[in-house]
Amino acid sequence: MSLWRHLSRGVRKLARGDSREEVAHYFAEAQARGVAAGDEERVRDQVRAYGWETKLGDFAADLRYAARQLRHNPGFSIAAIVVLALGIGVGTAMFSVLNAVLLRPLPYPNASQLVTLTEPSSLPEAFWTASYPDFQDWQHQSHSFQSLGFYEWNAATLEGNNQSLEVSSFPAGVDLFRTLGRPVAQGRGFNVNDVTSHAHVTVLSHALWEKRFRGQAALGKTVNLSGTDYTVIGILPAGLKFPFDNPADLWTLYSPLTPDKRSDQQIHVVARLRAGVSPQAAQAELSGIQARIAAHYANEHLSNSVAVERYSDTLVGSLRPALWALALAVGVVWLIACASVAGLMLTRLAARRRELAVRAALGADRLRLARQLLSESLLIGVLAGLGGWGIAAACLAAMQTFLIEHLQGLVAKISLSWQVLAVLFVATLVSVILIGLAPALGAARTPAAEGLQDRSLGTSRGQTRLRHALVIGEIALALLLLAGAGLLLRTLYALNRTPLGFETTNIITTRLSIPTARYAQRSIYTALEAPLLDKLRTLPGVEAAAVSSVLPLAQHVHIVGSFGIIGKPNLDPTHQPAGDMRFTSPGYAKVFGIPILRGRFFDAGLDTSTSQPVVVINEAMAKKYFAGENPVGQQLEVGKHKGATIIGELADVHVQGVATPPGPVVHFSDSQLAPHGSAPFYNIGSQFVQLAIRSYGSSTPLEPAIRSVLHQIAPDVAAGTFTTEQQLMAQSIGDQTFAALLLTLFGLAALLIALAGLYGLLAYAVAQRRREMGIRLALGASPAQIRSLVLGNAAGLIGAGVAIGLTLALVLAKVLAAYLYGVAPRDPLTLTAAAALLAACALLAAWLPARRAGAIAPLETLRSE
Repeated sequence: MSLWRHLSRGVRKLARGDSREEVAHYFAEAQARGVAAGDEERVRDQVRAYGWETKLGDFAADLRYAARQLRHNPGFSIAAIVVLALGIGVGTAMFSVLNAVLLRPLPYPNASQLVTLTEPSSLPEAFWTASYPDFQDWQHQSHSFQSLGFYEWNAATLEGNNQSLEVSSFPAGVDLFRTLGRPVAQGRGFNVNDVTSHAHVTVLSHALWEKRFRGQAALGKTVNLSGTDYTVIGILPAGLKFPFDNPADLWTLYSPLTPDKRSDQQIHVVARLRAGVSPQAAQAELSGIQARIAAHYANEHLSNSVAVERYSDTLVGSLRPALWALALAVGVVWLIACASVAGLMLTRLAARRRELAVRAALGADRLRLARQLLSESLLIGVLAGLGGWGIAAACLAAMQTFLIEHLQGLVAKISLSWQVLAVLFVATLVSVILIGLAPALGAARTPAAEGLQDRSLGTSRGQTRLRHALVIGEIALALLLLAGAGLLLRTLYALNRTPLGFETTNIITTRLSIPTARYAQRSIYTALEAPLLDKLRTLPGVEAAAVSSVLPLAQHVHIVGSFGIIGKPNLDPTHQPAGDMRFTSPGYAKVFGIPILRGRFFDAGLDTSTSQPVVVINEAMAKKYFAGENPVGQQLEVGKHKGATIIGELADVHVQGVATPPGPVVHFSDSQLAPHGSAPFYNIGSQFVQLAIRSYGSSTPLEPAIRSVLHQIAPDVAAGTFTTEQQLMAQSIGDQTFAALLLTLFGLAALLIALAGLYGLLAYAVAQRRREMGIRLALGASPAQIRSLVLGNAAGLIGAGVAIGLTLALVLAKVLAAYLYGVAPRDPLTLTAAAALLAACALLAAWLPARRAGAIAPLETLRSE
């Protein structure tokens, strides 16, 4: 018989629902061969059991029967579907986050070949990653790369259209776009002629081109960038986002200020590996080159190694452990959900023991009974998968803003992609197998005689131990998640109560983008900052105003410098004293309410560009370098400038983050900064300017007034986004908040699911021992004693689960250690509280089956025997 004929007959058989044509064909073939065909009814039964269409019909019948069973038992159906859907949905939502952040490739050709090259700094906490002279040597001497590019971070002011716009203007090397593998969409990129001619040319991002030129012709036109005119030579494609975590608005050619000074680490290097070259091999080659450079320039104390890391890894460095830990937590929730639904299936199986026994007695084989229960689990799994899809979509929609904000801008949107749907399908399929296998095996192995005698299913020690192990495992894993959530919640509590050293209420901040070329030959303080601050202080509601290169908890550039202390010999010439160099206006301490421990703070009338340079240090620096001494009056040697007198000591302030302890800091006064003044670092101090204003009340309404004053004083200066200090504080603990919130949600979900599993097991146990309990009641046992019996069994399971969970929490405590603050990874109070909460909820869940056991009517039970 041909395949098409076989299929067509099967389809017709399914449509008619009988096998008359098959039986007639069998008889005709038997008569043609002269063979007795046998009994027609027996032949009809044999025909019905043969062929794929019969098996498909039986499967459809099993699904219809399973649907009727679920419809007739809505309590069990809803509980099973909801619990499993919760496990699948939460897992799918978390995988969507992992897929968007860790697994989805970057939008560059062969993105796995892109690496970053980092030269460890001789100074602590240095911002830059490499020096330009070292980059040139790497480019000329290395053979591991197709090309090398670099860029430097910078903020600038784009003028025109009667407004100044703050933009991210990144100076870059000639080969950067070639290294990324994404050429410009319009015009051209940089070339060697641009470098040799020192041309002022720029390449615009697609977003800035649309914003400033509204998508119209821009090539050959001029834009004014921080007081300098640049010719637009190219426009980048719409899909190019680089740097990926902080994309540039436009690119200019890099022009080194001191190309012969290798200690100036002022550029970020990105390279493309040659085919077949690993990052480890490239690192070995570059470290050899760098070791020769360090030996040749020994007086500059250069690093003798270079770190090579995949670009994608650098974007998610701090988030990767947290995301994988959360993914593990989601896997735990899913396993608990599967175990809980399996327990509910076993409970359901106990209630159907008579039905299955009757079916077995009437001739149904064990495989058919198992297949029926697997069909029921399949239907539950499919419905739970659909529900999980909805739960995942709802979770992502509800937490979209929160997730994107705390994922450091790595993704613009998290959605359910086809990869996520594939994972959803696999999770549903595996869930069906896990929840349906144990009940199906239990039904297949039960003799019909036991069911007809009203004995319980699965009374063997092995099956009982399996069910107990499932519940103990659920409780242990739920406690593990609750303990982790408790530790992170304690961390948030500690972070929010940590003394910051400054006040956060009613302070609004923003970054100023200043055209430095226009202030290259005049004092930026007298020409811009002082008039601006004087005008802002006259605004209604303003209490104080100041500028600084660094504001507490705000994003900033670390300017780390070494210094000498006049009159004190340096004990270790290879490691000079070093600290953060910051530039603040005289009103800085008043705006943030920072206590002055010794001496005084800056005074614009006393500390001018023509007076002796003065500095103010913080408490951490005083303790480290002036232990037991009064630092006021002593002098520092900073760079080529000698005799910077210490006039005051400020209390320590948490600047880099709430959890980061303050380090040594040297404050310079903006009022002394001038192009040719005696105070050092004028170029640096004039590039990084942030504004802070303290108001008497809510600071939000001040933003329009501040922008208006800024436009009046300096139309060419642009203000960035306004942020309150309280918002900056929330952002500084964003990683802990992100992990704590998600882990708390997972922990609560695991708790609810584990309670459902415990309830299912105890309900099954009560149904299993109904006859025994009826006899106990008939012989004089009180309902309270029966309830105590059930609760005692539950307490044993809960105690075992809590003990295992606490052991796991102690063993895995180091996983969360990097995200904890103010609490030990093995904090006994947190672990005890989590265990007590879980035990109390579990005993409450056990009370319902215990109460049902105490309410058994003994006469009805014995009469049924």
